[in-house]
Amino acid sequence: MESEKRHKKPYLELLRVIAIFGVVFCHTESAGIHHYVMTSNTVNYWISIFLASVCQYCIPLFFMISGAVLLNREESISYVYKHRVIRIGLITVLMSLMQYLWIYRGHWDTMTLKGAVRLLYEGDTVAPLWFLFAYLSFLMALPFLQRFVRAITDERWFFYLLILYTFCNDFLAIPEYYLGWNHTMLNLPILEYPVLMTVMGYFVEHRSGDMFLKARNIAAMIGISGGMTLLSMFVNQSALEGANYITMGNLFAPVYAMTIFVTVRYLVYKHPMPAALERAVCFAGAGAFVTYLTEIQLRDFFYPVYEFLGPRIHAIPAAFVWTGVCVLTGVLLAGILRRIPVVRKLI
Repeated sequence: MESEKRHKKPYLELLRVIAIFGVVFCHTESAGIHHYVMTSNTVNYWISIFLASVCQYCIPLFFMISGAVLLNREESISYVYKHRVIRIGLITVLMSLMQYLWIYRGHWDTMTLKGAVRLLYEGDTVAPLWFLFAYLSFLMALPFLQRFVRAITDERWFFYLLILYTFCNDFLAIPEYYLGWNHTMLNLPILEYPVLMTVMGYFVEHRSGDMFLKARNIAAMIGISGGMTLLSMFVNQSALEGANYITMGNLFAPVYAMTIFVTVRYLVYKHPMPAALERAVCFAGAGAFVTYLTEIQLRDFFYPVYEFLGPRIHAIPAAFVWTGVCVLTGVLLAGILRRIPVVRKLI
């Protein structure tokens, strides 16, 4: 979620907004993304299945943005640790402690220092904070990755990584699900998707030339994603209600993230934003990180918005409004916090 402070690119800021909207919506549970478990309406059911099948694009998209911003640099290990790792590490500690207090509010007598430290170490304070640990791990490997991507001289190798990941992690998961088999022991550690997606973000922004500024290539990406969406919806209409949600709900998420990334980039390059809109988008994008850090509290606080609108405009549109209100509030909160000198250095 690193931001380019000196020369912000509007399309990256717009992608941050799209990504954080997806993060918040993915946590609406049966009110939104998992509404298929509640509804008897066929149309609502399949809309919800569609959303559950594609909305996991959000975290891969955040990693793509980070790759586009950070991997084109060549920073020393000491610089990365002093200026990036320590900052995100401090935020991780502070947010874990804050979430620990949030969880045990009203039950202070059950809190212990050992329990707080253990939850911090295990990254298990609240589920959404796993991303901070994944991002911190990425930053610790950043000096290596910055040099690794420069060693790739043929652009076809970037596609090879994406295809290999999609085959091993997504296509193989489908027969495994229907056969009842565990996931294969075939392990390709370099294809953990934080690495894959940061590399793909770097590739699109710095090594793809005009490949993704051609309409036919964007149309091809959208077509491929559309086919994968239909396939994942077919699988997910049964798998999402069982124990396979974590695996099957993430089918093809990197491909969806890649498609959203190149499509938004193409549209913004071909149709530049008016100055006022560009400023608004950059302001909103800068607030994505704070929105992520506070989205649990924002969702709880604004849940009455969903309760009020749900019976009037149906559950899924109400969930979109609820999500939008959370994101807007998070962005405005970030704008306020950035006026505090100490906090501004962290966010």
